[in-house]
Amino acid sequence: MAYFEEDQTESDIIFTQTYEVFKTGSDNVFFYKDLFASLCFIFFGLALALNDAYFYFGAMMCACISTTAHRKKWPDPLWATLMMEDLNARFDSLKRRHFLKKEFSKEDDIGSPAASWRIISASVTT
Repeated sequence: MAYFEEDQTESDIIFTQTYEVFKTGSDNVFFYKDLFASLCFIFFGLALALNDAYFYFGAMMCACISTTAHRKKWPDPLWATLMMEDLNARFDSLKRRHFLKKEFSKEDDIGSPAASWRIISASVTT
């Protein structure tokens, strides 16, 4: 993560974020691959429905570009990376709000021998 100082302007912060994204590189470089793969399926569906050679050619070209993007690991555009971070933050806040933490962990399920032993040992020592 980038370190921001109080006297930085907004353009400095945006430049720092851009530099951090391109310096570290994105671990999930799937934007262009998924974009062109989706277009490939759309063109292929249209080609099957309309039986037009141009749609088959479009599907083939989108598949080639998708494969190239995957092999060359084309970096995600900055706007897509920032948009995904914003969406992840929103989903995390919704998850925290609607899916509350459980009182017991998986090890401490009610009625399990480990949980019963802890309760018994706690009551004996008290």
